[in-house]
Amino acid sequence: MKIRVAPFVAFLSVLFLSCPVWAHSESTPLDLSQPATIGSTTLKPGQYRLIANLSTDQVRVERKGKVIGTFTGTPVTLQTKSEQTAIVFNGRQISEIQFTGKTEALKLD
Repeated sequence: MKIRVAPFVAFLSVLFLSCPVWAHSESTPLDLSQPATIGSTTLKPGQYRLIANLSTDQVRVERKGKVIGTFTGTPVTLQTKSEQTAIVFNGRQISEIQFTGKTEALKLD
């Protein structure tokens, strides 16, 4: 029985090179002039960065490089592709994040 190493190595190479594609995330800045809430967390006025991992439906909120919180979203399908990344508010509650060129969005509870 002879084991062929080259096809196995080629398969592993393709697998490892494609891993970053699976962990795709979208990032957008958020500048608040008034307090807002996401989940049960209140965000004070200031500059934040929202980082959404589309493969796990998780949204991470960062301020000055520090993680403020991680929240789980529910995937929703939009009727048309979003023309730009948008953060949708319901009053002062962040309720949805839409992504440029995508028909998928994350609804935050």
